[in-house]
Amino acid sequence: MNPANISTQKLDTIILQSLFAILNSNKVKYCIVNNYENLPEFIPSDVDIAIEPTSFKNIDTFIAEIAKKHDVKIVQKIWHGYQKCAYILSPSCIDERFRLQLDFFTDFSARGYPYLITHEQLLRERRPFKSFFIPSPDVEALMLFMRRVIKNDIKTSHIMRMKFLYEMNPEDIEKTMLICLGQKAWKNITVLMTTGDAQIFNKNIKSYQRTLKFRSMKTATFFYLLKYIGSQILRAFNRLLYPVGICVVFLGPDGSGKSTIAKLVLERVSGSFHGSKIMYWRPNLLPMMGHLKLWAPTDDIVVNPDPHGHPKQGMMKSYVRFFYYLTDYILGYVLKVYWSKVHKQIIIFDRYYYDYLVDLHRYRFNVPSWLPRFFLPLVPTPDIIVYLDADPDVLEARKQELPKKELIRQVGEYRKLISVLSKSHKINSNVPIETIVRRISTIVLETKARQTAKTIGPHLKYGHPSTYEEK
Repeated sequence: MNPANISTQKLDTIILQSLFAILNSNKVKYCIVNNYENLPEFIPSDVDIAIEPTSFKNIDTFIAEIAKKHDVKIVQKIWHGYQKCAYILSPSCIDERFRLQLDFFTDFSARGYPYLITHEQLLRERRPFKSFFIPSPDVEALMLFMRRVIKNDIKTSHIMRMKFLYEMNPEDIEKTMLICLGQKAWKNITVLMTTGDAQIFNKNIKSYQRTLKFRSMKTATFFYLLKYIGSQILRAFNRLLYPVGICVVFLGPDGSGKSTIAKLVLERVSGSFHGSKIMYWRPNLLPMMGHLKLWAPTDDIVVNPDPHGHPKQGMMKSYVRFFYYLTDYILGYVLKVYWSKVHKQIIIFDRYYYDYLVDLHRYRFNVPSWLPRFFLPLVPTPDIIVYLDADPDVLEARKQELPKKELIRQVGEYRKLISVLSKSHKINSNVPIETIVRRISTIVLETKARQTAKTIGPHLKYGHPSTYEEK
């Protein structure tokens, strides 16, 4: 099935239906724990799926089968804890933002609460609903309340949902709440459902959190806690070693459309990441050197309408500025860019250190051209380098900031540079902007999918997106 022939609003429904079919045909015990009323036709948020431990180890295979069937990519696999992970799926070629995240877990736990509801309790009295299964009302109500306590946030819609579930099966819900939370908490919950006053919840939040902490430690065995803590340490190590975010650099002369295209690409692929950042030129861990002048600090300049309108600075000052900003590239990448990747974000650079190899004058550096090349190996390499190539005549027509002779020189230098840089992609920016955005979005999603495949297993294969690499 070719996703290009399907509206992306419907593709997520089709994928979810396939997931239910595979789980049902394999007789897997599972249930969708919340926000299931309009599934699979409408998916309001991430899909939370409780699953039996014996089937948890087979999820990679199930998801890979679905991805192959519908020609989509497993863009992300994100471990959230002990037997708790998420998959983000997407077509590689998309015309609009697409997001489908499937969260699987066995026992219900959260950070600081390692064992709140066992998988036996979650699945014991699950009910069929449409083409999938949902938890019993008492389990859903309990989990809903626990989540609001953990997040320290409750809305009227949550209270109304708890009241609705209670009216479905009051005896079982009261029994479950009393066993799991105690008499005092249950009394407050009944008042909460009766009045709808969220302040009752807020006033007792600390007491609720202590109750959950106690239950978590009481439920978890010593060996379970060892496995839980070990998995958290391993998860942190793997997240540092294999960050789930990605860094993309856009290069090109003035007039190539870097800023506009970068924003459109970011909007297009943002559904496959948890947050985004756009950085100009460098990580900006260190302030502009002009800010360090106590007597007359200067502001950052993001838009430079006259790149060569200012003379180069003195040699000594140029050397100081060069090494100052080189430090920012090295330390800033580690402390800002890489850390953002660890936190599942996509980071896009509008220009990067590579600009030094093409146009030192723009940055008013009075240093030899070999200097930035000499220190290039110290500069962290992004995951993707996109060079927007265009004819000098087209660039001159779009922006009259540089003379045509300089544009011809820069285009030639960029082309030579891109031919030797790894992870680089040369994109023709003379074509319609929608074509460019679609091509680059495909590169981003397929690159991230290949990175993810390395951490999952050999049964997931992804080819290089050479269709859009025009070296």
